[in-house]
Amino acid sequence: MRITPEGEDVAIGNQIVIQFDRPVVPIGVMERNDAEIPVKISPELKCQWRWINTSALACNLDEKEQFKIATTYNVVVSPRIKSADGKTISETFNHQFTTIRPDVEYAWLDTRVS
Repeated sequence: MRITPEGEDVAIGNQIVIQFDRPVVPIGVMERNDAEIPVKISPELKCQWRWINTSALACNLDEKEQFKIATTYNVVVSPRIKSADGKTISETFNHQFTTIRPDVEYAWLDTRVS
């Protein structure tokens, strides 16, 4: 399993993708509601869950609901998701990423006495 975005200084975005190592759902209705998805994100995001293929699940956010700047997000996937062949992850999977932090790009110091 892999989750993106990952790491530090992640650009402000509107999608988290959980990629599994095998097919989980058949092609068909790909939208899912919160109750069907055993994933918790904190701080909480208003995800619109959708399988983007048979093995990749996306949390899509509206433009107004993008990631917040300088925030560490924790994604916890519980072992309730079963693959098409009936397998599940062996334990809870934890993932973390931090969005870009404010940075000073230019400083100026005036030493003249007024």
